[in-house]
Amino acid sequence: LVGLTLVFAATVPDYDDIEETSEFEEMSSEIEDYPEHDEVSELNESDESDRGAKKTKRVLFIGNSFIFYHDLPGMVRNLSEAAGHKMYWQKQTVGGRNLSTHWGIDDLAKGKIRKGSGSSGKRWDVVILNEKTIYPAFSDKMVCRKMYPYAEKFTEYIRKYNPDAKIQWYETWAYKLGNAKWCDKGYSWTDWMCNFDTMQARVKETYMTMACSLKPSQVAPVGEAFLLYKKKYGEKEFLKLFM
Repeated sequence: LVGLTLVFAATVPDYDDIEETSEFEEMSSEIEDYPEHDEVSELNESDESDRGAKKTKRVLFIGNSFIFYHDLPGMVRNLSEAAGHKMYWQKQTVGGRNLSTHWGIDDLAKGKIRKGSGSSGKRWDVVILNEKTIYPAFSDKMVCRKMYPYAEKFTEYIRKYNPDAKIQWYETWAYKLGNAKWCDKGYSWTDWMCNFDTMQARVKETYMTMACSLKPSQVAPVGEAFLLYKKKYGEKEFLKLFM
């Protein structure tokens, strides 16, 4: 998953669109730029289709464009099959959507968690979650108000219907140049918004805190792969990832 992001990130949007109203209102505003992507892989599951596979996993993706761009689930499945495994997947994704909206606006994400995988209805082995990119980069106060409660709700809901599932937090990457709009606001906590490295450090910190607070869960450090790439190949090559 980490390596794949360095391949498909080139045309992924760098910025989340957020309307400016107030410090807290900005986080709550929602602009959905892309149509809903609600695709299902391998609907007609059967025990026979699993024969010969080393392992069979059923994976649910919940998030936004960082999942549906370039068919990330399909690429992960292809890697799985290349290693001799079988992977069934579904996703509930909408461009720009945050966890609170996934939780409250409809029952689609929760319905997939409850119903399980495809025609078999078997419980999920892995549920992958990602938040709207800007949210993990905000202050502790804002994260605790706007992100953590819904991370906790989803964790508890997943545990209720899929008690053995692994919860995987998809740590996305910061904006390539940081977020100048927030850097210039002068809040005491916005210094880390001023460049990619410090913004990415904050995004990582928030996702790691989620995983540690809502055990057992784990983090896929995708944003860290971008940071490592930048350090190894330099700013010029790093920026080409976003062209």
